[in-house]
Amino acid sequence: LAALIGVWVTLLLGTRLWGREKGCLAALLQATSLIYVSYAHIVIFDMVLTFFILASLLFLWKALEEGKKRDWALASLFVALAFLTKGPVGMVIPLMAFLPVLFYKSLVDKERISIPWPLIILVFLLIAAPTFVLAELREPGYCYHFFCEENVLRYLTTRFHRGAPFYYYLPVILLGLLPWTFLLPSALRKLQELWRLYPHRTLLLASWILLPTIFFTLSKSKMPHYILPTFPAWALFIAGTWKENQIFPFKLIIPVLIAYLLVFMVAMPIYSKRKSAAFAVSLMVKGDSTPLYTYKAEKRYSLAFYSGKKIRNFKSMEELKNALDSVSKAYVLTKREKLGSILALSPPYSLKVLGISPKLALVEIENPSFPLHPTKEPNHRIGEPLKERNHLRNHSSSPNALPFSFQQGSCQQTSPFQGQGPNFL
Repeated sequence: LAALIGVWVTLLLGTRLWGREKGCLAALLQATSLIYVSYAHIVIFDMVLTFFILASLLFLWKALEEGKKRDWALASLFVALAFLTKGPVGMVIPLMAFLPVLFYKSLVDKERISIPWPLIILVFLLIAAPTFVLAELREPGYCYHFFCEENVLRYLTTRFHRGAPFYYYLPVILLGLLPWTFLLPSALRKLQELWRLYPHRTLLLASWILLPTIFFTLSKSKMPHYILPTFPAWALFIAGTWKENQIFPFKLIIPVLIAYLLVFMVAMPIYSKRKSAAFAVSLMVKGDSTPLYTYKAEKRYSLAFYSGKKIRNFKSMEELKNALDSVSKAYVLTKREKLGSILALSPPYSLKVLGISPKLALVEIENPSFPLHPTKEPNHRIGEPLKERNHLRNHSSSPNALPFSFQQGSCQQTSPFQGQGPNFL
């Protein structure tokens, strides 16, 4: 859906840059390029990110031309949505594409551009900030994990094992533009003429293509989809250099169909076998109230999302044992090389290995010594008011301590008693 709407946004932006016909051509080139079609069928955030970046640049360009505050606000809204989708890169790429044009018009053309910065910042914070605040309140340490580990450390270090040579993105661009790669030499030869006629539009597309590509080339982690948001700019650039009297190469349609059949009948089924570890684990543990722990493993926020459970991470065996002693059963996710330490817990615990992957292992641990009935008298007799919330929490692990059964927040009497009143429970 994001890919389809993205093609429509490219049509709108191309129409503003070059006119209706070249806008349609840009949308066609984008919709049929190999990388765009491929990632349109893969459920990852990068296609959604590409759509939001496209929409933000459409409204930024519109705001630059017309100067309406509404367009600046809409551009800020889509930048905030891109930021929510995949972090700071959702803001970095639009700024890389747009700021050079802004500086050129201000410094070279000596134009005075009125930008409503308070409105832009307000809209951005209203959209982006609440999510991170709520996530941090629910899962302390989330913001550090997201911004530092998933963004800064991923860019600066090789801890995620996604390193590649500096020329990595050159074949990605050449293959990703298929079957329209052959149009690049002609388009590049016309770059000087395009700059002479449309300097601002050419600078927008050049900045949109070059700066993010250089930025990710310098990164220690490289993946093909990191530069997916630059491919609409390639389509707009090729369409902008297209001459009205040029004949579209319809004879390429059959090779394109053959290439797509090979991709989606051969490559896609192989790729789809690479399941998300967090999603696979969540299928095993979702649906009951059994707690889920991780032992000497990175805190996996995606696992908390898919499983609907609050994950507790333990770095020492003593802490893990203390947690296991307080429950009747728990799931423990650990690194595969730490599986031996977990298996050494038996006895007294009863263990069952639910699944092993090349990097992770999931174990179900039962505690036979966990008391099913309360071992001491409750602090309050039945019928007396519970004045503190902690008193009720003390009975939560012993369902027989009170004559009630709890289901989805409802309370149902299971044994007769007297003396009930408005403050009973």
